[in-house]
Amino acid sequence: MLGWGAQRAVDGRKSNLSASGGECTISADKKATAEWRVDLGEILNINRIFIQYRTDEYSWDAKNGHASRFLGFSVIVSNTTEKTDGVLCFKDNNFTLETIPNSINITCPIFARYVIFYNNRTNRPFPAGYSKYAYNELCELEVFGCSKFGYYGENCSIPWYENCQLGLSDIKSGTRQSNIEGIEGQQCNKTHLLEIPHGDPDDLSSILYSFAPLFATLFVISFVINIIFTIRECRNKLRFKNQNKSKARNQQRVTADIDIHEKVDANTEYQELTEVKTTDNSIYDEIKL
Repeated sequence: MLGWGAQRAVDGRKSNLSASGGECTISADKKATAEWRVDLGEILNINRIFIQYRTDEYSWDAKNGHASRFLGFSVIVSNTTEKTDGVLCFKDNNFTLETIPNSINITCPIFARYVIFYNNRTNRPFPAGYSKYAYNELCELEVFGCSKFGYYGENCSIPWYENCQLGLSDIKSGTRQSNIEGIEGQQCNKTHLLEIPHGDPDDLSSILYSFAPLFATLFVISFVINIIFTIRECRNKLRFKNQNKSKARNQQRVTADIDIHEKVDANTEYQELTEVKTTDNSIYDEIKL
């Protein structure tokens, strides 16, 4: 029995893009919304997402009936099954029947567990070329990323905390772009990007390892500041000690000068010359001539 279950979009096959090829997932008909998601099994470093849509093996152009169903789609990544908890990687607001590509690569450098494909036909009037109802007709969705937690980029060499705004946010404000109903803009920050399962020692070790350069820098700065304060304290102590010695020497000089004057004033063995009296007696006889 031919099935169009959700697993068809992640079976690695995309050689037959028709409904009868058994390689595409096809949602229910005449619905206002269509949603599909894949669980990566754990939070991984996503770099880009590849999408191949149904063509029914006809040329992909404005005449292909599935192009109108593809228009307006969104791709969200999340750490839960709820798209409202996630981050909007891409929202088609500009493609037309003539310009929408198939296949398409979406750059989305972020940590997440779930990838969600979403489309809706809820807000009338719809843009020109849009189908009346929402569909999910994915023939393949592939997620590419890095196996080493804490890094992303083409060569898995860019630490996440250096360029957390890349591709997902306004480069001036750091606010994530969000145009899908129910999803508000989120600030690009380390806390949001670093949501990991509790109790996983390997992930925790990787996180601590990624912060090693920062810790080393802070340690060096702290060490240098401590040396500077120690040198200043030693200089202040030496200056204070020298000042005390100088004060002691000056005090000794003043005390010595005061003692000299006091001894002179108190000495009674000497008399002023004007106080010496002469006597009439003489030890010499008058020499008579």
